[in-house]
Amino acid sequence: MEEQEKAVKKQKEINEEEQQERENATETTQKHTKELKQQELWSWGAGTEGQLGTGNLKDEFTPQLLINLSNSLSSFGQISLLSYGGAHVIALTSGGKVLSWGRGASGQLGLGQIMPNCLYPKLVDSLTNFNISHVSAGWNHSGFVSVVGARALRVPPTAK
Repeated sequence: MEEQEKAVKKQKEINEEEQQERENATETTQKHTKELKQQELWSWGAGTEGQLGTGNLKDEFTPQLLINLSNSLSSFGQISLLSYGGAHVIALTSGGKVLSWGRGASGQLGLGQIMPNCLYPKLVDSLTNFNISHVSAGWNHSGFVSVVGARALRVPPTAK
């Protein structure tokens, strides 16, 4: 009987170890999945008006990571669309939020004021009450499409 109890105890220890290994593997998988879901936004080229979003007013000849986007702006969600204008950028997030940066001398950033240069992505507050589905940046202007909801169409009965 004593040998049987030892065998049961040993099997229980093995089961507990296997369970711990599965839990550790699950935690590792979840951590890697979370890391894979992080998004990085890179830019390079002409940047003398802040359009690269790097915080500098200079051209960049190699890809530069927009550090601000991966930190403080991550609460807005993943970037789903970028539109580039003459020297500004409009970004649309998966949650329908709009960010802008670059030259704002004609108000094209939508930030509520004329500004020579916006060096980092900023939320366009005036659009927060709208569900934006598309953005477009022109030379000195920007455009947005919002979704206001579906309407049921009433089809008149056909005449007999």
